[in-house]
Amino acid sequence: MTRQALVADLLSLPKGELDSRFPIQTVSSGLPFLFVPLRSIAAMREINFRTDVWERHFSRNPDRQHIFTFTTETEYDDSTVHCRMFAPAMGISEDPATGAASGPLGAFLVEHGAIDKKADGNYVIRSEQGFEMGRPSFIDIMINKNNQQYEKVKIGGTAIVVGQGELYVP
Repeated sequence: MTRQALVADLLSLPKGELDSRFPIQTVSSGLPFLFVPLRSIAAMREINFRTDVWERHFSRNPDRQHIFTFTTETEYDDSTVHCRMFAPAMGISEDPATGAASGPLGAFLVEHGAIDKKADGNYVIRSEQGFEMGRPSFIDIMINKNNQQYEKVKIGGTAIVVGQGELYVP
């Protein structure tokens, strides 16, 4: 089975829903994520993550344990990408906002020509995530790259409290 067919099976999608403009590629800034480009938000909404396929083909390879899907079709005009992240190896069925993947996502998009450089020399990306979970989030990514050298990668955003608690240790 080809890599594309295996990933499509993992996500319960037809292979044609993968966006062939970009590779399926692992990118890391310490914690590796397998980036999977999809053609549309409709495909993102249709994902049914198959843990049985993940167990058999992805779980034992640290470079393929954390699956990050994205499309350049967005819900909001000021967003750049729409994303979903699955990390069963960490006990996370789906994450509404993945900061650890955002820097690598920005570098991936810059490296594959998906983003235009701004006049100040920076690339600016807005990632939307968590919509399918009912927990929308936005992460802003700024990349500074000169020639082949990444000089600066910044991420930021806003958050809302969805729960809190206190722990008392005797």
